[in-house]
Amino acid sequence: MHQHDHSGRATYLKSMFVGIVHGLAGSAAMVLLTMSTIDSVWQGAIYIIIFGVGTCVGMLLFTTILSIPFDTSTTSIKVNHSLIRLTGVVCVVFGIYYMYNLGVNDELFTVWFG
Repeated sequence: MHQHDHSGRATYLKSMFVGIVHGLAGSAAMVLLTMSTIDSVWQGAIYIIIFGVGTCVGMLLFTTILSIPFDTSTTSIKVNHSLIRLTGVVCVVFGIYYMYNLGVNDELFTVWFG
């Protein structure tokens, strides 16, 4: 039976692809809004390049900073698992807060149920 390791490069490429798609989806509205105010094609192209590079660098730095506690805690499984659980709880609480804020405070639910 043929066996080889898929964990190295393939994982990074998959993560990079997910990040690119996620970044494009989140930034598309901002780019479209800005592009409506630009006069020439060259200005638009320069804006997209600068915005894209700035977004990539910003996401890279933010993700790197966020990963430091997880990377340094790999020697202690208990601390690492606690960080993972804490991160999950914080994400769920933030998601509930965000849905409540949009649905109730910004009255999005009244569009559907009102």
